[in-house]
Amino acid sequence: MSEDDLISRLFDGDTLTINDIERNQLFGSLREGELTSYEIDLIDTYFSRNYHQGELLQIPDDCYIDGKKWTEGRLTELGFLSTKRDPYGGVLEWKNQTINQPLKYRPRINLREDESQNGLKSSPEPEHLEFKFWLQERIELAAAGKGSPRMLQVMQGKLDEKDAATSKWAELSEKIKKELEKDLLNEKILGQKTKRHDSKAPILALNIFNKVEEYKRKKEQQKAKKKGYDYNPSRNHKNLPIQFLCREIVRSLFSHVKPKIPSDEKILKGMTNAKLKQVFDEVGMAEKWDEATESGYTKEKKLDLLLENIDFGNNKLKQCLHQEGWIRLSLTSQSFMMTLATRLSEQITNEWIPSVGGLSESEINELKLNDDQTKEIKHLRKEKYFGRRGEPTNPETAKDREDKTLYNVKRLTRSIVFELVSKGIVRQRPMKFEEWIQHKDENDRDSKKFGSYSNILIFSNKLQNWIEKSDFQSFKANEQHAIYRWFAGEGDRFMYAPPQDHALTLSGKPDAGGYLTKAHQKLIGGNHYDYERFNHPRCKVSNLTIQTLNKLQKVQWEINLDLLLTIFQLELAHTPCPNITEYSEIKERITRIECRQWVEEAFYSYTDLERNLKREKSLMWARKIINHNANVFWHAWSCDWRGRLYSRGTGLSPQGDDFDKAIIRFKRWKPLGEVGRHWLFVHIHNLVAGSELEDWKNDPPQKGQPFKDRDEWVERNKEILIQIVNEPEEYRELLELDQHSGAKSTTFQRLAALIELRRVLSKIDDGENWNSITSGLPVYLDASCNGYQHVSALLRNRELAEHVNVVKKPSPNDQVRGDLYQAISDKAKQLCIPGNSLYDELFRLSNGSESDTQKLIHSICSRSIAKQPTMTRMYGKVDTKSSFEGREGKGKPGYFSNIKVDEKKFKCPKCDFTSDEEEDVENHAIKEKHWAPKWHRESPLYKKLIGPKSDKNLRALFPDEIQNKITGLVNELFAQSDKEVTKNAYKHYKDSCRAVAKFGVIGRRVKDIKSARENKREPKKGYYTFNGKEYPPNKIIKLPEYRYVVRWKLPDDFEVIHYYIKHVDPAAGHAGNPTHAGSIYKHILPKWYDPEGSKRKESIFNRLEELGVKGLAPFRKKHRFDAGAVKNHLNDYLKRKKTKYQTQIKEVVRILEIPSIHLPRYDSDEKGRLRESKQRSAIPPNLIHSLDAYHMRWTLNKMPEGYDFWVVHDAFGTHPRDIPILTENITQGFYNLHSGRDINYWLDSMITEHMHKEIYNQKPNKDEGKSYVYEEQLLNLLKENNVDLDTIPSTRKGGGKPTKKDLITKLLQENIKPPQNWVAEIDSNKMDKSLVADIKKSIFLVD
Repeated sequence: MSEDDLISRLFDGDTLTINDIERNQLFGSLREGELTSYEIDLIDTYFSRNYHQGELLQIPDDCYIDGKKWTEGRLTELGFLSTKRDPYGGVLEWKNQTINQPLKYRPRINLREDESQNGLKSSPEPEHLEFKFWLQERIELAAAGKGSPRMLQVMQGKLDEKDAATSKWAELSEKIKKELEKDLLNEKILGQKTKRHDSKAPILALNIFNKVEEYKRKKEQQKAKKKGYDYNPSRNHKNLPIQFLCREIVRSLFSHVKPKIPSDEKILKGMTNAKLKQVFDEVGMAEKWDEATESGYTKEKKLDLLLENIDFGNNKLKQCLHQEGWIRLSLTSQSFMMTLATRLSEQITNEWIPSVGGLSESEINELKLNDDQTKEIKHLRKEKYFGRRGEPTNPETAKDREDKTLYNVKRLTRSIVFELVSKGIVRQRPMKFEEWIQHKDENDRDSKKFGSYSNILIFSNKLQNWIEKSDFQSFKANEQHAIYRWFAGEGDRFMYAPPQDHALTLSGKPDAGGYLTKAHQKLIGGNHYDYERFNHPRCKVSNLTIQTLNKLQKVQWEINLDLLLTIFQLELAHTPCPNITEYSEIKERITRIECRQWVEEAFYSYTDLERNLKREKSLMWARKIINHNANVFWHAWSCDWRGRLYSRGTGLSPQGDDFDKAIIRFKRWKPLGEVGRHWLFVHIHNLVAGSELEDWKNDPPQKGQPFKDRDEWVERNKEILIQIVNEPEEYRELLELDQHSGAKSTTFQRLAALIELRRVLSKIDDGENWNSITSGLPVYLDASCNGYQHVSALLRNRELAEHVNVVKKPSPNDQVRGDLYQAISDKAKQLCIPGNSLYDELFRLSNGSESDTQKLIHSICSRSIAKQPTMTRMYGKVDTKSSFEGREGKGKPGYFSNIKVDEKKFKCPKCDFTSDEEEDVENHAIKEKHWAPKWHRESPLYKKLIGPKSDKNLRALFPDEIQNKITGLVNELFAQSDKEVTKNAYKHYKDSCRAVAKFGVIGRRVKDIKSARENKREPKKGYYTFNGKEYPPNKIIKLPEYRYVVRWKLPDDFEVIHYYIKHVDPAAGHAGNPTHAGSIYKHILPKWYDPEGSKRKESIFNRLEELGVKGLAPFRKKHRFDAGAVKNHLNDYLKRKKTKYQTQIKEVVRILEIPSIHLPRYDSDEKGRLRESKQRSAIPPNLIHSLDAYHMRWTLNKMPEGYDFWVVHDAFGTHPRDIPILTENITQGFYNLHSGRDINYWLDSMITEHMHKEIYNQKPNKDEGKSYVYEEQLLNLLKENNVDLDTIPSTRKGGGKPTKKDLITKLLQENIKPPQNWVAEIDSNKMDKSLVADIKKSIFLVD
């Protein structure tokens, strides 16, 4: 019996015996009896026996070059992997790595212990790299759906997080499989309802794939049996195709689901009077309730009374709230379908079609296919693509076949969504505004306009019951089912084994490394693959980039056990051990990590459940790294098209959030010495600077101090610092542990640094010296407003350069650190005086109180408020309101749906709609999309003016309805301050860069553009619609096609090609869209319904007439079918009239509600996918990004061997003792980059030969004041280049002197470059020529 059959029996309620389990070796369900007590002890004690604090693992060079080859060789030597000649001789079969010898299958013993007790041929390598590589590859295969995620035995009969998640994954997949087999995958129903073979093709193909894999498994089993091996090919085997499909459906649901629960305040608002009274009683406020009732308080006023007096940490209040809360588990239809389609199409293209193609004719005959299946398998073998629909009609290349397969798989996913809805597994409806806000990517700058929201899928009660632990109480207590954590933020992550080196081929093409398997390897990240598909790569990678990435990939990391044991309590081998404080006490494997109560508020968010899930996942990863790898791991690295460096996963990475950064450190520890001690102390000062504590007395840690002063401050205050870290519960407010630590926070990093200070000082107390004390804590320095640093150097602008520490200030202030953010906030304070709009509004809100107004100005005009908008303006963003109102200064704002006018009236925030019921106004706002922005609870303005540390007496001045206005006024104030402090430097830089971009185009006649559509109807008949605009047919449009766009090379020959494409606009119609409402397979639709074109309308009206529905004539006469109007008519009809056909009419309503879903796709015509606006607007920030990326890679490559690096774009980190050489290289690298390369150098380098014609032909531009290029200028240019003007032929009628067009033709023939000032140039006389030389003297370039 196969594993799949056994699992099915379990789901049907059968009981399996130990013999069943042992005989069939249920993989991932292995019992304790599988391992001897001795082997269990070896696994339990692996960390304690193999973790050597501060020691680096020694990795052979071959492991970085081809780790898979090295591993296969070692596993074969060990006898763990069979050979091709003897495929069943090893524990694992050589080709598919499936289990041959179950009794010997013990990876944690076989590959990590010298005496494995399993009769293997030799001992593992000392660092146990065989296990590390084997485990990493298994994880990658499982992530790709090519293997089971269960690869290690369950111990002691208990499931850990992973086992619980993967067991539930298998269970849910089986349930969904049963549902799909009823209709969607049922060939009998398919044959009855569908006549055309092209409509049957996808379902036939799926079932054929399944038959072929089942057949191959059976053949493998027979082959093994003949040789005398007890071999079950289903054990640990990649899933059968139908299983794979169902598992990927589950994965796609969970990897995008976003849990939403109401705030505590919202739950209280929704309570009835009776329930609210119970809350008062439970929390000891019964008397206040009685007093309020006697005083005639409304429910709303009583709620205000409760909120003023209650602590939301009150356990009794929590119990009341837990009984009333709700949860919505949802995801967008698009995210589900895209994830499923991408993974399924890859599997079909790379695995299943080749598998079918590899069959012989005799093997096909043994499959015993029916006529339809026989026809389909011939198609699959010959044409090598899935389905029949989509373009091109006759695919010729591999790319064409991939595209056609993907098109048909997307169409399949549309039917899968329909089935999931029909079977009651999910609910589908249009997304409301607040749901769109929840699901919108905070980094998506191209927000959809109102009215174009996606459809949303919501987990039904049926699905939640299948999952278990999916209710409000479970999520509120962070006790939801492990499957949510398992898939939370699913994507790339750390590696258990050393990453593979990246390389360039001899022809200069990227040869990606990083992860072990080709499918996961990536050198250029982001959506670069989309550009590669069209043969339009956006960059050419340099050798220096490859070397830098490989250096970063060799850095070994470990979990910071000191921080872990301080803020968490452990469970060892399922036994709680809350008092462990030293890593040496970890004698058994960790089975659970639980947050200590005093740090819960910082670790968990009350409202952001997604972040909670990600942090829980980081803990799960930390536990596995310690247990499986004795606390060592690596990161794979890639770059983007501008050269910026990224770790492939942000979890447990320097590029993660505050907790991710704090919980990791270098595996290699280095002696501090006096230099390391100094920089460790500076680092600690940086993290506590600005904090307030009475114990500081007259010696608070101040920001911007010289490094020497910071060091001395820590030395003076080390006793207080040690006291703080010894009693963190008592100093929660100082350490900011009393509030949630977001991505921008340093709460956990501060705590980690203080814990390290305590550790090293205890060594000093024990008699050690600084030269013997080692540390693995990274110390990092951040560039002082990096974008403006580069702009100041490009423009040779000394005043700006002093603000951002590119050069020192003049004596006697040469030791004073420049601070652009502080300068801008100080300027804002100067500008915020009577007559300024913000001042006047604050004065009005504070009822004319000058003192209160000044308090508010002091709060708003602060460095912390100034920082984010200054950075975002620097990178080209015009509207910086999100910097003040958005989450952490860059994300989404909050939103509200009603204004409380008085005790009994509520008003819509965007119109005059009012009601006595708050819920009525909310429903109105939802329907009309009238939600209005307010400050997010984690936004800068909220924290300053309303948050826990704001002035309590002034919070009431900022109700929801005033916040957006204040945001706008603050935004205006800081924009003006920025402009005055920087002297508009960025605008000069930006305008010059954008001027070049307008010449990186080619003119095309609109009627010759393939993707332009001719209008067939009046009044614009004969016109063409292109990119949403209408043009006469002969209109010439300038397009930034790939060949013509701006590009530039960095000093290491990394080339940036400034090219953008966009997806097809959803408003473009159904053409080419495989997931519109009519694309659902007919055999799963009602028999009466025909979704094809005009037949849809007729089939619906014919059905309604059969059911006796009246009043349809006006709808039937309309040229355009209005499904919404018909649906509303039917709903009214059902309310007004009782009918025996109620069920059937509701079925028609459901059909009318089937939405068209638009998945991201590109136009096949390049001109139709060009994103014109970004080609010009994004050049200024992208040039800066490419410069800081080059600076980073130059700096890292100048560092000697044996150095570790902590990297975040413009932040540089390493061991404390290595900071001096790092800072020296940072300064030298910045100097080298800008020496001889001012802004004019880069502008000139952007001018390509393809631009010359556009430059010569340029017309006046009133907005930019560009001059016209006259014939006289062209003649002079020809003379300067020694061209004989008499040799220029004239096309003028009747002869005579050459026309302007003739002159341009000659210039192009001679390949004469236009003068730079005809394009863009900044007056070099306004530049400070001595600035670059002074860069070398900078002391605060990074800080």
